[in-house]
Amino acid sequence: MLAATFQMSGFAQSRTEGGLYLSQDGGPFKLISGASGANQLPSGPVTSLVGVPGSPGTLYAAVTASSASTYAQTGVYVTTDTGATWTKVFSQSNSGLIQSSSQTVIKLATSPAGSRRAQAVQWPSA
Repeated sequence: MLAATFQMSGFAQSRTEGGLYLSQDGGPFKLISGASGANQLPSGPVTSLVGVPGSPGTLYAAVTASSASTYAQTGVYVTTDTGATWTKVFSQSNSGLIQSSSQTVIKLATSPAGSRRAQAVQWPSA
């Protein structure tokens, strides 16, 4: 079981907390975002986590920077192996929407009809 958490603390641009947590046996959850190494989900709040109908191992996670020094990690990441590895698929460089000077919060949704398309809404709006 995966759980994504995002909590605003204070003003929108001051600090946020959260991450992606995993429980493999229904027991205690372990933080898995922020793990070191290639193809890992970066640390920071996970503002959305959605699965793709008909593709049980495919998940999209929206990660929001936790501080001004990490704005570049903001983006959408995908896994096709239920969270073992992650690839950044939506970022400031390929979207032009994620801001480099302030925090951007991304929300995701998928279609129950089985579409492999994820829709993203970002705040603040560009």
